[in-house]
Amino acid sequence: MKVAQALGLLILILVIVGCQKQQENEAAAKLTDRDPQCAIVEISPFSYVCLPYHGNRNHHAAVEAFRTAAAEQGFELANTMLAFHELLPGQESDSTTWEIGFVVPESLVVMEPLSVKKWNFTRVVQATHHGPMSQLDQIYPKIFKFVKHHHLTMVGPVVERFPAIPTASDSTELTTEIWVAIKNE
Repeated sequence: MKVAQALGLLILILVIVGCQKQQENEAAAKLTDRDPQCAIVEISPFSYVCLPYHGNRNHHAAVEAFRTAAAEQGFELANTMLAFHELLPGQESDSTTWEIGFVVPESLVVMEPLSVKKWNFTRVVQATHHGPMSQLDQIYPKIFKFVKHHHLTMVGPVVERFPAIPTASDSTELTTEIWVAIKNE
């Protein structure tokens, strides 16, 4: 009788432990499903030419201002466009300063209002947004949840990378890659 009770108790414990493990696995799967586009990646430092821009993150107007400033100095927009900003989406105002630019050799010499800077962060959370620019801010809460869940700290500006230069039309085909510089807590 005691053996049967002990065996019954052991089976009950195994069932409870098994159920808890299944719940943990399901919770982890839900987190992964919620943030499928976020990943921690290593990148190389790079130099970039940029134009400071004042006001909200109106990429289209900034691209035109940058295109004009670059043309005045004899070069054209040649590759992936970058936007750098310190403020979190939703916290910007008309007095916000951010930058727009693209990767260049460190030795490039430019005149004001353009400048050449160095991105030295090598570890980032990377996320990809597919869709119109007007919906870009929707991905940031997912990135911030991912950062918090993985016990990371944001340590630098946010970079938005546009493989295709944004145009005045808010294309649903636009792909934007977001980098958030991070370190372990």
